[in-house]
Amino acid sequence: MVFIEALVEWQILEASGNEVARRVLEARVMLPLSIPERIWAEVADLYPAQLEEAQTLLERHNLVRSGEFVHPLFREVRLKTLRPERRQALARRALQVFQDDPMAVADFVRDAKPSNKESLELLLRSANSLKDSIQAARLLAQAVEYAE
Repeated sequence: MVFIEALVEWQILEASGNEVARRVLEARVMLPLSIPERIWAEVADLYPAQLEEAQTLLERHNLVRSGEFVHPLFREVRLKTLRPERRQALARRALQVFQDDPMAVADFVRDAKPSNKESLELLLRSANSLKDSIQAARLLAQAVEYAE
């Protein structure tokens, strides 16, 4: 499996020589599987036309097709090789983009690494905005980790 992962990483690195394509890949691994391209572009901090151009390049490298990775291993390897500071920056952008989506906020808090106080506030606000008591309870349980 290590050999296959090395080949996948090489293929990703080859496509990532283009900065826009690299940013598109990085944002893609952080986002849920089915996401509108507008949101993908926002998290990548790109214009929609730049996203489209990068997708074409990534399709030529056989990494993505129709906005999704052609194989889960590409996503897994790219996520594993994403630098922690880049992961944090992308998660912070995603928090801004998804601020009105309580469950998405919960998904990005850990990687965004805001202060414990801010994390607690984000999760409590998200939990309080949910009508589903089970989902709200999950967010409250996650918020406990940040209580001082």
